Amino acid sequence: MLYEAPATGYVQQASVLVTERYQKCYLYLRSRTPAVYTRILFEQDPLHDSHDGESLRLFYKEWINPYGERNLEYETGMDAQYLLRKQMEREIKTDFRQNKRPEKPDLPKRIREFNEKLQKEKAEKANANGHAK
Repeated sequence: MLYEAPATGYVQQASVLVTERYQKCYLYLRSRTPAVYTRILFEQDPLHDSHDGESLRLFYKEWINPYGERNLEYETGMDAQYLLRKQMEREIKTDFRQNKRPEKPDLPKRIREFNEKLQKEKAEKANANGHAK
C-alpha cells in the first residue's frame, strides 16, 4: 500500500475496467490550485451487484491531505478527537474559501492541548456540581 501520493503520472481522465471478481483499487487525485493530494480506495460490493451485468455498487474511503504535502498517512490519534477534527475542518474550509492553503498544524500538540482543555472543562464542571450540592 502506498502512503504517499505519486509525484508524477497524473492524467485528466482515467478508466476503470470492472471484472467479475471482487477487487479493490486506489485512485490518487491532485487538485490544481492550491495543490491538495487525495487517495481514494474503491471496493466493489459483490453481494449487491446486479446479475444483469449492467450495474455494480462501489464503496469508498478517502484520505485527504489539505496541507499541500503528498503524505497521506492517516492520523489515528484524531479518531477520538471528533470535536477537534471538526474544528480543524472549519479552519481548512475557511482558508480554502479565501484561496489559501492552510498551514500544516502540529497534530500531537493540537491533540494534547485539546485533551488538556477537555480535562480542565470536565474538572471545572465537576467542581461546580460539587459546590451546588
